[in-house]
Amino acid sequence: MKKFYFILIFVFAANLFCTAQTVLPYEKELTEQYNFNLATTAYYSTMKIVADNSKENVYAFINGSGNITYNGQTITANGNAGILMQFKTGTGELVWSASLGNAALPLTGIESAIIDPNGNICIAARGTFLAGVPLTLGSQTFAFRTDLIPNMVFATFNTSTRVWSKVKFLYAPTQQGFTATPMFDKTGNFYICGTVTLSELYLDNTLVASVGSVVGTNIYAYKENPQGTVVYTKQTLPLTPTGIENVIFELDHTDNLFITGYISYITGSISLDGVIVKNDTLSNKYDYSYTDIFLYKINPAGSVQFGKTYLYNGTEYPRFLHALSDGSLYLCGEYSGVMNDFPAGSGGQYYNRFISNISGVNGAFIWSFPINSNVYYQERYAFFSLVDKNEDLYFSANFCPQSISFMGQTYSKRNDKNGTSNTLVAKVNSAGVLQWGNVLGPVTTFPTSYIDNPRIQFGEVGSSRLILQVNSLSYGTNTEFAWGSGAIPTTTMYGGMWGNMAVVDNKTGNILNGYNQAYSETIEIDSVSFFALRNNFLSWDIARFKPQSTSGIVIPKVSDNEMIIYPNPTTDELFIRNFPAMEHTLYIYSLEGKMVLKSTIPAGKISVKDLSNGIYTVRVGDRISRFVKIR
Repeated sequence: MKKFYFILIFVFAANLFCTAQTVLPYEKELTEQYNFNLATTAYYSTMKIVADNSKENVYAFINGSGNITYNGQTITANGNAGILMQFKTGTGELVWSASLGNAALPLTGIESAIIDPNGNICIAARGTFLAGVPLTLGSQTFAFRTDLIPNMVFATFNTSTRVWSKVKFLYAPTQQGFTATPMFDKTGNFYICGTVTLSELYLDNTLVASVGSVVGTNIYAYKENPQGTVVYTKQTLPLTPTGIENVIFELDHTDNLFITGYISYITGSISLDGVIVKNDTLSNKYDYSYTDIFLYKINPAGSVQFGKTYLYNGTEYPRFLHALSDGSLYLCGEYSGVMNDFPAGSGGQYYNRFISNISGVNGAFIWSFPINSNVYYQERYAFFSLVDKNEDLYFSANFCPQSISFMGQTYSKRNDKNGTSNTLVAKVNSAGVLQWGNVLGPVTTFPTSYIDNPRIQFGEVGSSRLILQVNSLSYGTNTEFAWGSGAIPTTTMYGGMWGNMAVVDNKTGNILNGYNQAYSETIEIDSVSFFALRNNFLSWDIARFKPQSTSGIVIPKVSDNEMIIYPNPTTDELFIRNFPAMEHTLYIYSLEGKMVLKSTIPAGKISVKDLSNGIYTVRVGDRISRFVKIR
C-alpha cells in the first residue's frame, strides 16, 4: 500500500514538474519546410503579401528593390518600378512575375493589398506620376487625366486571367497630406476611405472631398457597386478649428460603415450630413479635455444613422475597431481621466488602455474593461489587437510599473527595472469573459543589464496556434524572457536582441514553442503550417514553417560555451552540466542581483532547498543560466 501511494505521489509530482515551467529550444529547432532568399539591389525595399482564397498561392508586391534574385532566378526591374510575384505556398516556387510601372513611371509605394469577394487582389499604391506618361502594369497601360497629376492609383488584379482592371487614379491638386484605404464589403461593393487636410480629392472625375470654410481635417468615404456606379460620397466638415487623427474605418456584416477617430482642440466639432459630434463635454472650466473619441455610422444607402462622442473628461485615442457578426463592435483604445459609462475608478494618473464591446445600433457600451497600468507617453503606443474566426479578442499592452490590473487580475513584471516595460497578452471572448492572460518580459541577469521594451505584434491566429512576433526584446547581457500569469513564470525562452517568435496555444494561452527569430509577416496555410516573410534590409527570406509543440522539460541543444541546469523548475536540487572544467565555485543571484548562495559543485549538483520561491541566476565562471525554485 505504501508503494502504491508513493507511485501516486511520484506521478503527481512528475506532472507538476512537466507543466510548471518549460525551457524552450533554440532557433535551429524550428522546422522550416523551405527557406529561399530573395536578394535585392536597393536598400530598404518594402513588400506586401496576400494569400488567395485557396491558400495555394501567395502574391507579393515589392517596391524599392531594383533587380532581384530568387532561388537561382533573376528578375529585372523596370527602373525602380515595383514587382508583382506569385509563389506556390507548398514549395516556395516563384511561378510568375510582372512589373508595376516602368523606369519613367514606377510604383514606389504599395500601401495595401486586399482580396475582394471573388478572390481578386486590389492594391493601393503611390507612384512617381508624370504628365503624358501612362501607367504600365505588366503588359497593360493606363492613361490618366491631362489636367492633373495623380498621387495614387487603385487597381484590381484577376488572379485567374492575370489581367488588371478597375484602375482608378486619385488626385490631390494642392499636394496636401491625405490617406486613402481601399475596402470591399461581402457583396463586392468597393470603398475608398480616408482623411485629407487643406485640399480637394478627385477619384478620376469624381470629387470625393473638398476644402471647407474652417481650417481642419476632413474625413471622406466613397462607395461604388461592382459595376462601377457611384453609390455615395460622404465627407465631414469642421465647424470649428479641429484636428482629427487615428481615423479607423470598419464594415460590418450588413455593409454598414463605421468611422471612429479622435477630435482635438477643446471645443472642436465636425458635421457629417448635419450630424454633429463635438468635444465640448467639459465638467468645469479647469477640465482640459484635449481629445475625444467619436463614432459615426453610415448605412449601405449612405444615410448617417448616428454620431456620438464618449468623453467625460480627460484624453482619449481609439486604436482598434472590429465589427462582429451580431452587429456589435470591439472598440479599443487609450484614455486618461474618465469615460462615460466606464466602471467607477477606472481612470489613472497617466494613460490607460481599454477594451469594450459597443452596440452597432447606437454606439452604447455593452461591456467595457480598463487595462490599468498608468503608462507614460513613450510607452502608450505599444498596443495591438487581433480578432480570430470565433470573434475572440486578443490584445497586447506594454506597461512600465511593476504590475498591471485587468478584469480583476493583477499581473506582475518579469523584472524589477524602472523605466523598462513588459507586455500583457490576453484573450477575451465576445461576451466579455477573460479566457487567459499572461505577461512576457525580459529576465534581468545583472543590475547593469539594459532591457529594451518588448513590442509584441500578432503575426497570425490559426485554428489552434497564435503566432506572436516579439520585436526588440533585449540587449546587453540578457538573453532570456519569461511568460506566465503568476509571479513565477510557466515558460522561459531563450531570446535575441532583434527578434523572436512565440507559438501560443490560442485556447489555453500556454506557449507551445519559441524561437530566436522573427518574421515580419506570417500567413496560416493550414492548421499546422505558416507562410512567412522576413526583411533583411538587402534581402528577404521567403519561408514556410511548421512550429513544433513541446510538453514537459526540453533541454536545448547547447554550444561548447553554454551551461545547462535541470530540473527546471526545481524543489530541492539542481544538476549542472557543461560548466568550465577548471571552475567549481557556483554563485546564485536573485532577480535584484543580490548573491544568495555561493558553493562548490559536488558531483555536478547542488542543493537549493533553502531558497525561497522565485527566479534565480546561476553563474559558474563566465557561464550563466537560470532556474525557477518552487516548493
